[in-house]
Amino acid sequence: LQRIYEVVSEAPASATPEEVRRDCCIEFRRLFKFVDHIIEGEENLPPEPGHIFIMNHLVSHPENTLPNDFQLTLDTHFVSCMLLSPKYGEPPLRVVRKSHPDEYGHQKDFDRLGYIYVYAKHVDEDEGNPKLLAEQRRRAFLETAARCPRDGKNLVICPEGTCSVTERSPLPLKAGVFRLAAFVEPEPLIVPIVVANFDRKLTRTTLVAHVHEPFHLSDYVRKPIQDDPLFAFIAELGERMGCWVREACRRGLASASR
Repeated sequence: LQRIYEVVSEAPASATPEEVRRDCCIEFRRLFKFVDHIIEGEENLPPEPGHIFIMNHLVSHPENTLPNDFQLTLDTHFVSCMLLSPKYGEPPLRVVRKSHPDEYGHQKDFDRLGYIYVYAKHVDEDEGNPKLLAEQRRRAFLETAARCPRDGKNLVICPEGTCSVTERSPLPLKAGVFRLAAFVEPEPLIVPIVVANFDRKLTRTTLVAHVHEPFHLSDYVRKPIQDDPLFAFIAELGERMGCWVREACRRGLASASR
């Protein structure tokens, strides 16, 4: 894990974010090939790129903490490097939260990978007009993130906005990714992926990732998007994802016991 971090943080200044993401992906594949894992539902991956992939997000085990207190997000890298990169020939872009001021390792890693940031309230909270700033950032995020599916690139977003243990996953889903999907024209597919056991010791568990059937938001919520039907759909999807996570966990436990 330390070597993977250094491949990113110490990449030559001349290396593009795309090159750094590819090198990072190569290193993660070397790691994960030695770890017990199950990948299911690959037949549900769309044949061509240009979609929004949503997934539940799990905490990392404390033993995976690097000397600078940074934890690489194993579940999202697994999806990127073991599922999407082999299928589409390049790692996807990720949407991540902007780092706290004291999270130097977090900032350095994500900056170098060229990820798209969303801002929490702690960032620049003393700006003179926070409502205007929030609206500017929301618009900037939509326009930046929308370019990915429009340009035929994949985008990975964890709609909980935080992470949890497998047993509690997913936490309530936030609306941002779905508003993004409604904003993009032509409308991209949303591809749900659930993961399990990434919060446990890598050497003592079986990691699981399962791709579920893609959908268009307009299949469930008619345009123009209204809050009440959108939030009802998001709540129902969260419940479905919870069932999928529990099933994935059972699959991992059954595999580990054999």
